[in-house]
Amino acid sequence: MNLPTHIVAAGGLIVNDQDEILLVKNPRKGWEFPGGIVEPGETIPQGLIREIKEEAGIDVEIKNIIGIYSNTKKKKGYNCVDEIPTIVNIDFLCRYISGALTTSNESLEVNWFSKEEALKLVNPKPVSPLHLIHYLLLFYLIHRNKYFSIMH
Repeated sequence: MNLPTHIVAAGGLIVNDQDEILLVKNPRKGWEFPGGIVEPGETIPQGLIREIKEEAGIDVEIKNIIGIYSNTKKKKGYNCVDEIPTIVNIDFLCRYISGALTTSNESLEVNWFSKEEALKLVNPKPVSPLHLIHYLLLFYLIHRNKYFSIMH
């Protein structure tokens, strides 16, 4: 029997005290929530906190889980990887704690946006199923109540 191989990844919808959302501009995929692959030996929260620090330069507190998604199709790889296995992605709501925004080789730009601006920037014609999920999640959070605050 062959056991399945999955990548486990985590993403963070990060909110600051002004109720703004942090997005990073990925060189291949455009604006998205920061996050990435959980490395061996890390817990999922540890991996997310590390990825956010690497991609955006900030520290966060993880508040709640907001979604678990899986991509059940393998796809063509990039950066010397022939094929990307299936991915299980877990998204969390996070609160900004400290740190200055910084870019990396995975984030050409990093910035805070209003919920409405973030919705416009996260591509509604997504590069990947995860982008569509992030777009729909933002849309829901913004439009479910005009007085809605993400953290309260």
